[in-house]
Amino acid sequence: LVTKLGDEMTPSCIASCGEDIEVTADNCFIDGVCYANGDSAIAIGLGCMVCNSAVSQTEWSEGPTIGTTACLIYNKCFADGTLLDVRVGRFEAVYSECQACIPSTNKYDWSIKEEYDLVSVSAVPPEDCSFKPTAIPTDAPTMAPVSPSTNFPTKNPVLAPTDKPIVSEEVGLSKASESSNDDDSLSNGPIVAIVFGCLVGFGVFAFMINRAMGSNIEYQTDQ
Repeated sequence: LVTKLGDEMTPSCIASCGEDIEVTADNCFIDGVCYANGDSAIAIGLGCMVCNSAVSQTEWSEGPTIGTTACLIYNKCFADGTLLDVRVGRFEAVYSECQACIPSTNKYDWSIKEEYDLVSVSAVPPEDCSFKPTAIPTDAPTMAPVSPSTNFPTKNPVLAPTDKPIVSEEVGLSKASESSNDDDSLSNGPIVAIVFGCLVGFGVFAFMINRAMGSNIEYQTDQ
């Protein structure tokens, strides 16, 4: 556990070398190397891991970037937005279109982008993804603005008051006179008929008397 550089020497972060190595405070001793609190493991490709003596002095601890700007997937660090890559040859890799590091969704595994569906975990990219069917947004019908009506409300027609016809006094007198004449003619008719009947009866009576007297005179003469 002691680093050898030509001569044997004790690392600066080691307090004592006994059966149990004692690491000094605020330091880590990882893989035979001393690291101060906050040092990252970027030198070995793990930029999201740091020395945190409060958690462990002999192993790397999760740094503050995990879950914010980085993911720790299968003990490897990936920056936010990094796509999943799969090796298909010695020097060739294919990338997924939908599986990516999205720390806010899952900081320990690949996440699926919102616009995609995962076809199969075992499918080789880019066949592992498919676009979600999206409905074409339809705008709500826009109603044309309606201008305020300029037509005034119609009221029931008001008829002008009509006075009763005024009949002049002359016309009234004339009609009254005509009515009176009609009444006179109706009342005089029966009287004339009676007088005429009496005259006719009297004439017939006189004719009969005269005839009777003439017959009597002729009779006396014959005797």
